[in-house]
Order: sequence, then C-alpha cells, then structure tokens
Amino acid sequence: LGGQAQPGLGDVLLGTHTVEQALQQTSVEGLQILSAGTIPANATEAIGSDRMKEVVEELSKYADMVVFDTPHVAGLADAPSIASVTDASILVVTYGKPDKSEFKEAVGILTASSPALLGLVENRVSAAEARLAKS
Repeated sequence: LGGQAQPGLGDVLLGTHTVEQALQQTSVEGLQILSAGTIPANATEAIGSDRMKEVVEELSKYADMVVFDTPHVAGLADAPSIASVTDASILVVTYGKPDKSEFKEAVGILTASSPALLGLVENRVSAAEARLAKS
C-alpha cells in the first residue's frame, strides 16, 4: 500500500507519536494504515495494555472500521492480545494448510480471547478450487 514502516502502532504505544501523526494515507480513497512501527521491548504487554485499548478507541474516531492484521494465532501472544481489545475477530487461514488440530487450537484461542469470532476466510484459493467450492 506504499506506507512507511515508522512511525506506527509501537511508536503510539511508546508515546513518541500520536495516532494522528502515525496514520498514513494510501492511494485507496478512504483507507489509512497504521504500520507496526517501532517494536516495544515489552511488545506483548504493550499490546495487552490499557493504552492499547485507548489507541483502539482513538482509531475508531478516524474510521468506520479498524482492522488489525496480526501474525498467526498459535504460538504467539500478539493475535489473542489484540483480539481481546477489539469488538470481533475473523480467522484467516491458507486454503488446505492448517491440519485439524491447528485449526481447532486457533479457533479455541480466538474464542477465548475475542468478544466474538465472526467466522473464517480462506486465502490463496485458486480459481479452479473456488469454482469447485461453488458447485
């Protein structure tokens, strides 16, 4: 989307920039991005902090919808921590990739941490596979 790496969310959480200073315009009308920015030394704590809740509320003033793109759910605390301060979550998986136990683990983690798990999106689906699914 042509954005810069910094400033971003980490800089806002660290207090070196405001949300307004860190938001970046894109070439898509009405779409702004907030990059990851400087990663705080205590990133997991920062993401789960009261300050993060304040940042989410502040971002809501700038947009009709705020979307966080996080690393995979299993094995990292980032996604569940962010899910806990949002209204809802959507699980995105690579088509045919997660095995049943990984999928169940991810759903369990998001169900436990998010106020609402809205559903699933499969990415990297070929046109042929999509046609088969429609049949």
